[in-house]
Amino acid sequence: MNPARDRSWLLTILRMKMPVVVLLTFVVACIAALLTLLFSPIYSATTILAIDSELAKIVGTTGTGLPAIANIDYIRYEFFASHSVQLMQLPQIARKVIEKTKLTDRFGNPLHPEYFIHPDLPRLVFNNNGSGVLVDWITDTQTFAVAGMSKDPDTAVRLSREYAEAFLEDNANQYVGVVSQLLERTKLQYTDAMDRIVALDQEFAAIRARFKSVEPTEEIKIVSSRIGAVKTLLDEQQLKSARFQTEVAELRKSEENFAKLKRVEKSISLNPNIDTIKTEMRAMVGSLVAAGVEYQPEHPEFKQAQKKLESAKAALKKESLQRFGQESQREHPLLDATTQSIINMAVDNASRDIQVQFYKDLIEAYEKRQIDLATTSTLLQNLTIQRDALSATVQQVLKDRYKFEGILQKRVPVFRIVSAPQINPDNLGEYRYFPKRKKIVLFSALISVFVIFFFLVGRELKANLLYFGWQLDCGKKGIGCAEVPTIEPNTIPDGEREAFVCSRIQDLCASEKDAPLVRIVSEFAGEGKATVALALAWYFNQMNMRCVLVDGDLSGKSVSKTLGASDRPGWLDVLAGHIGLEQAVIRTESGIEVLPPGRNGLKRGAANGSSNLNELISRLAALYQRVIYIEPPFLRDYAVSADTIPAHDVIIVAESGAHSVLDIDEATSMYRFNNGGASLKWLVINKTPRVVDLFSPADIYRAIRDLLQQFRSKL
Repeated sequence: MNPARDRSWLLTILRMKMPVVVLLTFVVACIAALLTLLFSPIYSATTILAIDSELAKIVGTTGTGLPAIANIDYIRYEFFASHSVQLMQLPQIARKVIEKTKLTDRFGNPLHPEYFIHPDLPRLVFNNNGSGVLVDWITDTQTFAVAGMSKDPDTAVRLSREYAEAFLEDNANQYVGVVSQLLERTKLQYTDAMDRIVALDQEFAAIRARFKSVEPTEEIKIVSSRIGAVKTLLDEQQLKSARFQTEVAELRKSEENFAKLKRVEKSISLNPNIDTIKTEMRAMVGSLVAAGVEYQPEHPEFKQAQKKLESAKAALKKESLQRFGQESQREHPLLDATTQSIINMAVDNASRDIQVQFYKDLIEAYEKRQIDLATTSTLLQNLTIQRDALSATVQQVLKDRYKFEGILQKRVPVFRIVSAPQINPDNLGEYRYFPKRKKIVLFSALISVFVIFFFLVGRELKANLLYFGWQLDCGKKGIGCAEVPTIEPNTIPDGEREAFVCSRIQDLCASEKDAPLVRIVSEFAGEGKATVALALAWYFNQMNMRCVLVDGDLSGKSVSKTLGASDRPGWLDVLAGHIGLEQAVIRTESGIEVLPPGRNGLKRGAANGSSNLNELISRLAALYQRVIYIEPPFLRDYAVSADTIPAHDVIIVAESGAHSVLDIDEATSMYRFNNGGASLKWLVINKTPRVVDLFSPADIYRAIRDLLQQFRSKL
């Protein structure tokens, strides 16, 4: 793919087809203008209605309120508005206006109310005689629009005004039903909200009972302070335990004292009072946490616990002294001071371990209580939020209920006219249907341009027809390419036609001046072989070269007809032996010598027909400096053999737009044009179309004029 070539080809198609597009667009625009002239414009005049300010304030401020109330759709402003639109479109209102304005359909019968209040475009044009009313709710401005339509501006204004007034008269008390519905909804909403509040209060009581807490937030603070106090006492006992371990390390230095310490610890561990004291301390932890006692040294409960602990320590110490004295066979008062000190240390440490465990159990119990209180606080907070929302909803519902009851009692007017209908009869832009005819014509023209271009360009791109030489890669094959534009009738005098064509294929003529034989071929008749041949012969005459044209086209005889020799004897007569070669060659007034086909026919496939013609051309090549042979498009029996003359050039003539690019590429690669002495030298594209300058109105005008002349000549 070559993007630059593709873009150039697309632009060329547009420029080639511009006259057709402009002409068809003009036709479409004329048809659109004619259609718009056939239909009368339909005017629209609109009356604006608004809900009364007091009623709008009441209806518009109703809350949306209840969180997750099942099967309750609280009606707000939009419900009121949509219901009002339905009331405006009642058939009895339309019937009243139709009777008052005496509207009829195209058959002369009274207009149908349903068609009048729902006037789509077909009904307006073909049934209602352009009359109708449209009612709509405009959300952005919170107003109602009553649009009257008619072919007459004054009638449109009248219909809009009459319908608005008829609605106001007919629906003076219609709002009562709507407001009553709103009032009933508020009652249902109030009942449901109160039921939800009662359910929430019951859930409050259940949570407090389950966690045994009335004010969990305050209790969390109290428990936190208790945990801090107990941790302080725990740290104090753990410090004393560390001091005891230091003293034990000192005792280990003396084997005698260390042995005494072991005996004392064993005696204490075997004392059954130890387990009793531990059990009592755990029970005390449970009672303190359950009672919510703030565990401080000055608290009576704390003093009582300390007193129990001291008495237990004294009993333990006494029991240990007695047990140790019995084991050492001494009275315990007679024990040495070291032994008594060891006993005191061991007893204090044993009681201290009990206290430490007591404090840890107390902290664990308080922390668990703290977690329960936090859970209780979260649940109560969520319930409180829901209850507050419901309470606010109940208050709003009570306010709305009071307002609705006031509306029903005071009979507040519902609607009022904000803007009266008006229209400017001179302003055609106010049409609701069929706007300005200029706009319709312009819009139709733009659409037609797009559609026509789309189909024309698509067709050309799909067909990939050959119009110009640059579409081919002739240069890569060593083939020259020339273009001859379309010559319109009566634009060039007969005597100057060959000179004009020669000027367009000047390079071809110059390159063929040394070729003794030039063979001109084409696939179909009428593609321009005669035009190229005459121009080339004219060039050879201008160069003072003796040249002869051999017309091999038995059916068309275009060259012979052009030169006025179609009815003269020719090479067929020479081959038949009726006349000589010199007698068959005709010299025309323009100085061009031509050998016509002749009057005698020769059947297709006749024996030795082609070989005899080749011998004849060989004789002509010996007599003339240049021989131009026009090969027939269909009759291949008389095609010049490549072996007739050692070297001769072949020129293919193709009509522009009659072949695809692929077909011409295949033709230029055919073996019969590039074998032996035959050499394909040129491709001539005849009748290339006019390429219009897109930005030149004069050029487009000339192209359209020529196009119309072609149509006129064909008709």
